[in-house]
Amino acid sequence: MTDKTERQDKIALDLYNNKGGIIYGATGVGKSRIIIEALRRFDQASTVPLKFFWVVPEINLRDVEVYNELKEWEFESKHRKMIIIPVCYRSLADEYYKVDGVILDELQHITEDNCAAILANRPEVLIAATASKPNRQDKKDLIVQLGLKVIADIPLSEARDKKYVNDFELFVYRIEMDKSNRYLKPFKNQKYPRTELEAYTDIQNLMNKIRHETGAMPPPWLLLKRKRFVQDLKSKEEFVIRLVKKLEKEKIRFIHFCASQDQADRLNPNSYHSNNKSDAEADFNGGFIDSFSCVRAIDEGHNIVNVQAILIMNLDKEERTFIQRIGRGIRWREDGIPTKVYLIISKNTMEEKWLAGIIKKENLDEGKIYYYDF
Repeated sequence: MTDKTERQDKIALDLYNNKGGIIYGATGVGKSRIIIEALRRFDQASTVPLKFFWVVPEINLRDVEVYNELKEWEFESKHRKMIIIPVCYRSLADEYYKVDGVILDELQHITEDNCAAILANRPEVLIAATASKPNRQDKKDLIVQLGLKVIADIPLSEARDKKYVNDFELFVYRIEMDKSNRYLKPFKNQKYPRTELEAYTDIQNLMNKIRHETGAMPPPWLLLKRKRFVQDLKSKEEFVIRLVKKLEKEKIRFIHFCASQDQADRLNPNSYHSNNKSDAEADFNGGFIDSFSCVRAIDEGHNIVNVQAILIMNLDKEERTFIQRIGRGIRWREDGIPTKVYLIISKNTMEEKWLAGIIKKENLDEGKIYYYDF
């Protein structure tokens, strides 16, 4: 038994003894196995079939991934008395009825309606799991209402140090915005095409003006405009095209996270997103292709195998998305070779500040972060 397996079994026992609780654990530490081992104990201790809801964020996880996890850890229907009913968060309040237990997978997706339904008919067992603690106060309040004890808290830094997950190296490419090519449409009342730097400066100046005149934050639409502008820069995309060709030439298996569905379709013939539910993920896991592009479709709950590199083109202020995407590529591999994470950001923009905040909050090893300016 490895240290990781021993830790998982101890957490599973604690879940059983406490009739549930919360597991905070980085992607790759084995939250699904922990939950299933706890369920196995509940099943063995009961003389009658127990009913459990397994709640997940999206349909593919409900219809495919939950059953895959049960099969992988040999807890299929032929191995148990327990009845497990996968359900999505969005329909939980409508479908909820009194059951023996509820599993809240990816807990950060819980809503007020979900919480009210559970508290109205509280089950004997309530288990919650997530890779990161919610930042929003409303989500924190809902978790407090559920009254769950924290059973385990394993951040990415600890998972990496204890080798629960594959090690990784972060390569940060800071791309300078184009100062000469006037290809962008005018912003606001400007009368001529703009360079990338000019257009970004226009947006930033407007935000500073609003802060100065009103003392308030810029409106959400302007913050979103700035974010999308930086994510879709041609200078960034041209650099990524060269990097992708290099990875393909070296036959590196990688996942390419893009900022939009159009971008995903443009940059890789094997794209996978909500408007293109192709076989790209299955083909990658089956070894038929060495890369695929996506947006958010696999951020949570998807088990991707033998990933050698992660390429990320867009960064959010919240660390959760970034950490989850790294998590797609750091499930333990026998070769022990660190996964390469390529992050492409625009120089002298809010992306640099966001990255600094993520590194500090997640306590990432600065010795394994490499910066390159282009």
